[in-house]
Amino acid sequence: MSGSGGDPQCESNSSKRRRQDNETPLERFDRKHLSVTDLSRQAWCEQQVVYGLELPHIQQQRDDAPVVRAGSSIHLARELEIQDIVPINIESREDSWAVKLLNFLSMIQFLQAGERVRELPVFGEVEGIFLVGVIDELCYSSSGELELRELKTRAQPTFPSAAQRKSHHLQVSESGEIHSKRIHFTPTYSSQAYRLQLGHSAHRVYSTIQSWLISASKSHFPAFSP
Repeated sequence: MSGSGGDPQCESNSSKRRRQDNETPLERFDRKHLSVTDLSRQAWCEQQVVYGLELPHIQQQRDDAPVVRAGSSIHLARELEIQDIVPINIESREDSWAVKLLNFLSMIQFLQAGERVRELPVFGEVEGIFLVGVIDELCYSSSGELELRELKTRAQPTFPSAAQRKSHHLQVSESGEIHSKRIHFTPTYSSQAYRLQLGHSAHRVYSTIQSWLISASKSHFPAFSP
């Protein structure tokens, strides 16, 4: 004779699945925003993106791989060719976003003066999703056109596959669109919208920026790094 009560564990799992079915991916994984890389990786392997969200330690292992670290070192060396880096002690999420905002504002000034910039942070809303990315290099051509350049390193001396080229194209396109929206900033999408989406306290971000400006006053072309 079977009991009338169901298995509490099964009921709990069923309730969790129903809740997840009604959540957006951002809500399910408790994300306030996505990176441009999150989108471009889907063109390469959607399942890899899912594993990275569900099992963050697996993605961390990938990021710690020697080939990835070597690529990061190359990017850093290229950045140091044209700009100084000022170390910053990061103590909060607001500090982290203050770094992004301050780097963006300082680099735009040099870009408008005709200089090239590298590792330019970009962030903004695209089709209702808040995206964050980094442009490897941005400069104006001799004809006055804005050129976005993306550096890709490879472990082997071979050309990227078609799927990888598609992923790279998507990454450059999204980064360019975000930058364009930041430059042509509209009053309808105010800084308040950023604070609401990212959960930051504006006065903490701006006060942090003000205190850091003093430390960079002697640098020709400062870039802040956590």
